[in-house]
Formats: sequence, C-alpha cells, structure tokens
Amino acid sequence: MSQLHPVMRNKKGFTLLEALIAIVILAVMMLGSLKALSGLYQFSTNNTLRDHAVRLADEILTDYRNIPYNNSLLDLGTKAQVNYQRQVNNANVTFTTEVTVTQAVSTVAKSVGVQVTWSTKGKQYTNTTSTIVANK
Repeated sequence: MSQLHPVMRNKKGFTLLEALIAIVILAVMMLGSLKALSGLYQFSTNNTLRDHAVRLADEILTDYRNIPYNNSLLDLGTKAQVNYQRQVNNANVTFTTEVTVTQAVSTVAKSVGVQVTWSTKGKQYTNTTSTIVANK
C-alpha cells in the first residue's frame, strides 16, 4: 500500500508557525526594551542639562564672590539676562541666566541669586542658586 502523503515520523525542529510565534514574542520584548532605553536616555539628558546649569550658576556666583563689595555689580536689583551656548550630548543648548542682588539680613552683606533657565523638548526648566557676599 502506498501513501501519497507520508506522515513525518521524525519531529526534530520547529514548524513555520512556531518560528513565527517566537519571532513575534521577541519583537514585542525588543520594543519594550527600546521604550525603556529611550526613557533612560531622556532621564540622563535631563540630569546632564541640570548639571551644566548648576555649574554655570556656580561659575557666576564665584565671580560675584571675588569682586569688591562696593563694586557697582553688587548694586541692589536685577541684572540683565545673559545667554550662554553649551554643547550637551551633541546638541547646542541655550542657558539663560539672570542675577539678582538683594540686601541680606544686615547692611554688611548682600544676597546674590542666579537663576538659570533652559528648555528641552518643549519643556522649560529652571535652577536657582544663591550665596551671601559680605563686606570684608
């Protein structure tokens, strides 16, 4: 008796359907991993930008600490906004700084505050740092 379609007796290997299901499962897992990596990259970029803003504010405050107390830069009020271009993660980012000098607790000290503002992906961020400058 001859059979037109012999039955496979040796079932080693995968069928086409099993291979396609495995590929779909792997693709879904890879898309989930890609989404997680994208979120981590954005989180890392935001922290790097914040770090640059803090360092810029610290540089400005260091300059203000090193000028004489009676210098006109320490007159009370808000100073002009200044833009700084920095390259962060292969992108040019503009940091806008604003310095404000106010009278501290006594007449022998002034408070100098620096506000650094930047934006990324349509969202604006701000960091504010301050120090006290005393008459020596």
